[in-house]
Amino acid sequence: MGISIVLNTEDELRFRVMLIDVPSERVAHDPTNILWRCVGSCWQNPSSRQLRYIDPYGYAIFNRLQMPAFLEEWQAVSKNALSEDMGLLNAIESLAKRCRDEDGFYLRFIGD
Repeated sequence: MGISIVLNTEDELRFRVMLIDVPSERVAHDPTNILWRCVGSCWQNPSSRQLRYIDPYGYAIFNRLQMPAFLEEWQAVSKNALSEDMGLLNAIESLAKRCRDEDGFYLRFIGD
């Protein structure tokens, strides 16, 4: 089952986070820009190994081999997140773990 999380923000910045395998998908909305608030400091930051590639205006696709490094950074970002942001961050972490643990999945972020 493919899973998509659509993140909409007040300023129209929008992300879709997808676990890709087949066409079906689930969608959640983010009107408060949680994703960008949590990972924006990683964008184009040379010390970030994975999250810096999440582009608010483009695509980022992560595969199974990238998931250990992705999850390490994701958990560090999550530790600094607001408690009200954790629902979405935990959902994305679950997708990343599924991508890591099951063959044939890719985690895709689609910016506006």
